[in-house]
Amino acid sequence: MFVNLLLLATSQAIGYIALIFSPPIAWYFADAYLIGVYFLFANLVLFALNLSGKGNIYSILIYLPPIALMILHLSGFMVESYRWEQNSLMHNDGVAAGLFDLFALFSFVSCITILLMNYNESKNRCVRYKNILMIYSFVPLMMIAGVVAIISTTQYAVSATIISPLIIIYVSFSYYFIINKDVIALFDKLNCFIRKQLILAYLRSSAVTYKDIKQLKNEIDAQFIENLMAKHNNNIMSASKEMAVHHQTLRNKMKEMIQ
Repeated sequence: MFVNLLLLATSQAIGYIALIFSPPIAWYFADAYLIGVYFLFANLVLFALNLSGKGNIYSILIYLPPIALMILHLSGFMVESYRWEQNSLMHNDGVAAGLFDLFALFSFVSCITILLMNYNESKNRCVRYKNILMIYSFVPLMMIAGVVAIISTTQYAVSATIISPLIIIYVSFSYYFIINKDVIALFDKLNCFIRKQLILAYLRSSAVTYKDIKQLKNEIDAQFIENLMAKHNNNIMSASKEMAVHHQTLRNKMKEMIQ
């Protein structure tokens, strides 16, 4: 993902520098940039798959569409030609340019679907937070894509010179924070704080009985043990060490939860 973003930024920067000295050379870097965009969408889907550990050897099949688009691009079907307009490098769409729009839409829908499935199926808080964060990060991207698509149909077409660096920086920071453990831990603490305040508000209620408190304690214990076992991949010995209790004590507590 980050290598892909770096190549996009590099090809764009070198392309505009080359444009000053030799426009034909700049076209090659423009081709490299657009091909990098094709692979970026595939990498987004692959990133979503890997967030839940579902990625496997067959995940590389997601690269088949961008490879096909790259072949069409090099054959002249995606971009017909380039032109210099309004101090920006523009391109004229080829006959197969619409295929990229379909692939981009498919990638966005696939990512959201995979992330929602990851969030609903996973019992690991860390995995759930990462997936929900990535879903939230898609909202600004989709809004920008929609605005750019609408503007592109008018005479006020927005140059990639302005939009691309902003998107590259945003995506880089977004996905750095998603894979950063400290950020996930921060969200975990925030979530715990909110739940604690809700529990305290519930306990302050005059209608609460001892039976309610006991039931609440059992639910908290069950949730804690469930999260702990998910963290340690259901290894009771490892989980009991973190709890500082004997492994048999943890086994007995888990039996009580099942009953």
